Amino acid sequence: MSDTNQKLIDAYERFAEKTKEFLAESREKTSETFEHAMDQARENMEKAGEISRSESDRLKAFLKRDMEQTAQDFKNAGEKAQASLNPHNLKSGFFNLVGYVAKNSSQLMESLAEWAENEVVLHTGEVTGPAVLTCRSCDEVLHFKESGRVPPCPKCHKTEFQRTG
Repeated sequence: MSDTNQKLIDAYERFAEKTKEFLAESREKTSETFEHAMDQARENMEKAGEISRSESDRLKAFLKRDMEQTAQDFKNAGEKAQASLNPHNLKSGFFNLVGYVAKNSSQLMESLAEWAENEVVLHTGEVTGPAVLTCRSCDEVLHFKESGRVPPCPKCHKTEFQRTG
């Protein structure tokens, strides 16, 4: 992997960590708060000379895309879990507590999931967090166990992927 690729991947990880730090400082956990935390992280890293403005634009777009897709995955998993819970098998107090915790702890994820309602497409050269990507042309599957740059499809050499996990 080239030094330029590794620099962008490392910057993506630092950008995500700084966004988390700024988000943790906020009382609210909304999509607006998340957006603000990303902007603070960008500014912080730009001022420190870690990344350029164009790099920060790309990193913000990559992180937002990955969080939106992850939020959609959480939403889908929550709906599956809720459908499989049989309230007749649970005491009402416990069920109410689980419902309350699930609803209130997912405010940010719900907000981000709304952004992800549109199909998210990843392109060759973009950075992604850990994910499973499927080529939109031939259905070849790429597994990212850690952050990395999206290569062309090894099977058909096309450049558009859908996150599938």
